[in-house]
Amino acid sequence: MKKIGDFTNAIIPFLVAVGIQLLVAASITFLYGFVTAINLFSSGEGNHDTIENAIFESINPEVQLGITAIVAIVCLIIFGIWYKRISLSEEKSDKIKRFSIKTIIVIILLGIGLQISLSFILNIIASIKPDWFNNYGQVMEGLGRGSTLLSAIYIGLIAPISEEFIFRGVTLKKAHKVMPFIGANILQAILFGVYHGNLVQGVYAFILGLFLGFVCYQLQSLLASILLHMVINISGILFGFISVDSVFYTTGIWGVVSIAGIAAAIVGTFILRKKEKTSDDLY
Repeated sequence: MKKIGDFTNAIIPFLVAVGIQLLVAASITFLYGFVTAINLFSSGEGNHDTIENAIFESINPEVQLGITAIVAIVCLIIFGIWYKRISLSEEKSDKIKRFSIKTIIVIILLGIGLQISLSFILNIIASIKPDWFNNYGQVMEGLGRGSTLLSAIYIGLIAPISEEFIFRGVTLKKAHKVMPFIGANILQAILFGVYHGNLVQGVYAFILGLFLGFVCYQLQSLLASILLHMVINISGILFGFISVDSVFYTTGIWGVVSIAGIAAAIVGTFILRKKEKTSDDLY
C-alpha cells in the first residue's frame, strides 16, 4: 500500500497540471465566447445560429495559441511556487548555478543534435506510417499559425520554462524521493509524453524528457534543463523554415547533417555524463 501511495504522490503534479490545463482553457474559452455573444447582442445580431457560428469562427489558431500560452503561464506560476517550496523544505536549497562557457556550448550542441536526430527519425517514420502524423501535423500547424512572434515566444520561451518546472522541477523531485533516479526519470518522461496528447508528439517528448531529466540531474540544476529545452524548441522553429523540396533534402545533405546531429547528441551526453556530482544532490 505504501508503494502505491508513493507512486500516486509522484504523479500528483502531472494530474494537477492536466487539471489546470482543462480548467483554465475551458474558463477562458467560455469567457471569450460570452464576450463575443454580448458584442453580437449589442450590435443587434442576437440570432442563436449567428452567435454560435461567430463564436466558433472567432476561436481561430491565434486565439487558441493565446489560450495555450495563458495556460502555460498559469502552470509556470503555480509550479514555480510549488518548486520553490519543495526546495526550501530541503536541507540544501536549490541555487541557480553559473555554468562555464564549455558547459553552455555542450548543452547547445546537445539540444541541436537531439532536434536534428529526432527530426531525422520522424521523417523516416512519416514516410512509412504517414497516417500516424495526421494529428501531429495539425498540432504543429496550429502552433505555427497566427502571430509568428507569439508562436516563437510560446515555443521558445514560455513552454520550455513552464514544462521544466512541472516535470523536471516538481515531478522529478517528488518521484526521486520514492524511487531511484532511473525510475524517477523514466516516470517523468512518460508523463511528459502523455501531457502532449498525441502519439507522435508523445514519443518525441518522452525521448526528450529522458535527456532533459538526465541533464537536470547531472548538472544539479533546473536552469540547465530549461536551457536545453529552449535550444531544442528554438532549433526546431529554425529547421521548420527548411522546405522539404529544398536543396538541403534533395542533395542528400540532410543525411550528413542528421549523422552530425546524432554524433553531437552522443558526444554532448558523454561529456555531461563525465561531470562529477556535487555533494548537494538536490534530485
